[in-house]
Amino acid sequence: MSKTLQYFLIGLGIACILVSLIGIMRGQKFLDVLPEIIIGVSLIISIFIEKRRKK
Repeated sequence: MSKTLQYFLIGLGIACILVSLIGIMRGQKFLDVLPEIIIGVSLIISIFIEKRRKK
């Protein structure tokens, strides 16, 4: 996996988490934004798992 793709996926994961936090602050229920949080966290975790496999 290229460095550019890794940075893109990390940025996308952070963006998903931030959008879900903004949704919570605007009054959405936690269960409505839970899938966005899960997607964001799983994208970031997948990068770290990929880095560990290369070692």
